[in-house]
Formats: sequence, structure tokens, C-alpha cells
Amino acid sequence: MLAHVITSKYADHVPLYRQAQIYAREGVDLDRSVLARWVGEASKLMNPLVEALRRYVMSTDKLHGDDTPRPPEERRQVRNARARPLFESMRRWLEDSRLQLAPKSETAAAIRYALSLWHSLSRYLDDGRIELDNLIAERALRPVAVGRRNYLFAGSDNGGQRAAILYSLIGTARLNGWTLKHTCVTSSAALPTIPSTASRSFCPGAST
Repeated sequence: MLAHVITSKYADHVPLYRQAQIYAREGVDLDRSVLARWVGEASKLMNPLVEALRRYVMSTDKLHGDDTPRPPEERRQVRNARARPLFESMRRWLEDSRLQLAPKSETAAAIRYALSLWHSLSRYLDDGRIELDNLIAERALRPVAVGRRNYLFAGSDNGGQRAAILYSLIGTARLNGWTLKHTCVTSSAALPTIPSTASRSFCPGAST
């Protein structure tokens, strides 16, 4: 039941007051405050797991990147062979175009801005770990944006913290192809019975 409530809110974007209305139609009296208390207690239970997940994520070389199957060195070689000539051609085109424009035009200003950041833009050519954009992270955050539109507000700082904990758990489950409800049930059942130091075993890539 708890796993269904959490999944409905944080994966399917159904606010607790709507869930309470749905249960009421089926003859089940579950006040929104009861559901909120359940979610709060669940987030406390999951906190050691999310803390282990935070340490796991922060220990990597990069954030909001995909776990590409190709080694960074191979990516760097491919980028230098394919992308670098395009980058160099585009920079020459920008420099030539700037000379043909009025210095105070908006297009000239945009070109100057792009050229001023060229070193940062081209860094990904020399480091296979760097992503060209952050679309992976933006796609991962879309469910949060949908839920935010439905919830309107988190209620408090603590509410925001609870949401962060449960979104982290559900996001990890999605990335690893785990069933969302099963993940919630398994975690809530196992965490109270294991030492906090063993929470790392629930993280991606950990041996089981």
C-alpha cells in the first residue's frame, strides 16, 4: 500500500489529496494527512539509502552523464577525428562572419559571445568524460517538473527534502530498469534490518 502511494505521487504525479479522493470513491477512508505521514515516515526510512547513493554519485568523475559503454579515451579519439574538424570550420566561419557585420549589431555581439567561450565549449574534445550537453539530466528531471505542476508546492523545506529522497530512489530504479513498486517494497522491508553501513549494497553496480 505504501509503495503504491509513493509510486503514484512521485512516478505518476498524483498528489496525495487526489489519491485520498480516489480511495474515498472505493469506500476507503484515508485522509490526506494520513498519506502525508506515511510518505514522511517512508522518506526517513529511505534516508540511509539515499545518503549511500549520494556518496556513490559524488565519487564519480562526472555528474549528469550517461554510463557510456565506450571508454573515455575512445570517445576522445572519435571526437578528435569527427568533431574537431567541424569545430575548427565553425570557428573560422564565425570569425569571418564577424568581420562582415556592423560591430554593434546583435548578431556580431552573439558571435563575440560564442568566441569568448570557445575554450570552454571545445573542452569536451579533449576529455572523453565530458558531455557536450546536459540533456540527460534535463530528461531525468522532466517527471519532477510534471509533478511540481500538479502539486503546486512542497509544503515546507521538510517536504522538499522528502521529495528529493523519494525522487532519488525512483530515479535510480528507473535508470537501472528496476520495478518501482518492488524497489519501494524491498527497500522499506530490508533497510530496518541491516546496518546503515550496508546501505551501499542497494546502489547501482553493487554486488548482491
